[in-house]
Parts: sequence; C-alpha cells; structure tokens
Amino acid sequence: MTSGGDGGPDGSVEYTLRAGKSVAELQRASEEIWSEMKKPGSLAHASALEAGYDPAALPRDASSLVRISSGAPLDPASIGVLVGAVGVVGHDIWKRVLLPRIEERWGKGAIERKRAAEKAEQASAKSAKKASAKKPKQ
Repeated sequence: MTSGGDGGPDGSVEYTLRAGKSVAELQRASEEIWSEMKKPGSLAHASALEAGYDPAALPRDASSLVRISSGAPLDPASIGVLVGAVGVVGHDIWKRVLLPRIEERWGKGAIERKRAAEKAEQASAKSAKKASAKKPKQ
C-alpha cells in the first residue's frame, strides 16, 4: 500500500476521530460516499471528475482503494484511525473526495490528521498550563 508519499511506511495516514464517531461509522460513511460517487450528478461524482477520475472506471467498493482500521488514540476523548490508500489513486480519492464529504457531514475537526490533532492538543495543554500558573496560590 502506498499513499502518494505522505503517509507512514506502510502507506497509512493516522487520523483522530472526535465528536463520538467510531471507526465503523467512518467505514460506513466512506462506503456511502463511494456509492454516491458512482451516481452522475452527485457532489461526490463531480468531485471525482474534478480530481481527474472517472467514477465509472473506479472499483465497485471503497475498500478496494481505501482501507480504514483502528489506530492508537491521541487522548481518551478521541479514537485513532489508520487510513491506508492503495496507490496514488486511492490517496487522491480519499483526500479529494471522501475526506471532504465526511467533513461536510460531520463538521470540521470531527476527523483530523494526527499531527494536526497533536498540535491542537499541545496548544490546548500549554494554554491550560499558563492559565493555572497565573492563579494566585492560597
């Protein structure tokens, strides 16, 4: 599996799910959007065409090009997810069609790349630490 160059050694990219979403829900949403992509006139179909792919020429199921599995959580309020894309096509379809549609459905920040999630978590912890350092001791 490869991801077009910006994933882990096995081609997977780590994400964090928030807002009470599960890996099973992400898999289901990906399959729903994949099915939608096969329907001319849909937003997902238009996105695939815009990305340079003919949806009719793509495999029948999302799992042929995009594999979603559990990963390590960033914190207790999140779920870790590994998204493995098969080849450049799988990576492009994930990044340019599936992920944007999932974000539209679930909202920005419901799924984010682990590096971005870690940075947000660190900034939040840093700000909480500063706030607690400013409180006068009794």
